[in-house]
Amino acid sequence: MQGLSEKEIEKETGLTHKQVVNYISSHIKRLKSKKTEKEYEPNFRFEDINAHNEDIELKLQNLDDTLKEDDDFFKLPDGRDNDLYLYKNADRQRDKTQEYIENKYRGKKIKVLYMADLHIPFTVYDLVKHIIREHKDADILVLNGDILDLFNISTFSKDKTIALKRELEEGRAFLELVSNIFEDVILIEGNHERRLRNYIRHIIPVDLHFLFPQDALEVIQQGTVFKKSPLSNVHVVGSWWIQLWDTIFAHPDNYSSVPMRTVIQTSEHFKMVKNRPHKACIIGHTHQAGKLIDRDTLVMETGCLQYDVDYKHGSKFIKTTWTRAHAIIYFDEDGNIQFNESNVITYPI
Repeated sequence: MQGLSEKEIEKETGLTHKQVVNYISSHIKRLKSKKTEKEYEPNFRFEDINAHNEDIELKLQNLDDTLKEDDDFFKLPDGRDNDLYLYKNADRQRDKTQEYIENKYRGKKIKVLYMADLHIPFTVYDLVKHIIREHKDADILVLNGDILDLFNISTFSKDKTIALKRELEEGRAFLELVSNIFEDVILIEGNHERRLRNYIRHIIPVDLHFLFPQDALEVIQQGTVFKKSPLSNVHVVGSWWIQLWDTIFAHPDNYSSVPMRTVIQTSEHFKMVKNRPHKACIIGHTHQAGKLIDRDTLVMETGCLQYDVDYKHGSKFIKTTWTRAHAIIYFDEDGNIQFNESNVITYPI
């Protein structure tokens, strides 16, 4: 088949363009290997091409037979590499805390003292001390987010400097106090605690993050930076929420100036998105206080325990007033929250 073009060869033989090109290339290489001086002129025989096709088909058939064995398939990782998903670490830490608390208090009536939004060092300590004295018989203290303010590493403009070390030392001193009073203390992360993580992510290269502790609550619980020992009965959830028995405790980022709307939306989120059935949902963050029953679910917003900050007294109108408050939560022996006995207690500003 001398003098045929590649397209004519394709038409005559039924080969693809790629197969023809490959065949010509291999033919040229064989000729060059013989170091021939003769000018190359393509000279094809149907017998050669058919034999070449049969060889390709045989190799493909053998490969297909080989891949029928599971062990011969290309190996991909099994499952998900959880190191690529940081929220999975928080999930494990939260689940571990939940399991520990629920097993420890199984079959017992439980009283929980609940406080949120202390914003150390802006805390109304006189009120906090009063609350602790009144309820020192509680089994568990839940501190539901914004325990620390972390003022100096916020992204907002500032009119003063509050050393980060001072805040952390004050937070550690507070934990040492309450850990000596209550059997167990649970720390839930708030948006202000996340300021440390966000700050580090903005100024430190990712490859160096492992050198810097990013969980502010774990820093004060562990005590390493203060050359102190960990507080063994203080449990850092490592997340913005935890479920204990039939109750969600959460510190969402969402906020509505409409009273109780934030907690209702949070409860709906856990039921519909996270598939977490519950009988009660109790949140911090809004600095508003209230209790109601929403479609058979007890919902609470639990105020704050801090003084008004400077911007509250500026010329920009604030739609809501802050309420100083805390909550007392009761569970029966089966872990059912007691709707009537559990309440939000408010105090005058």
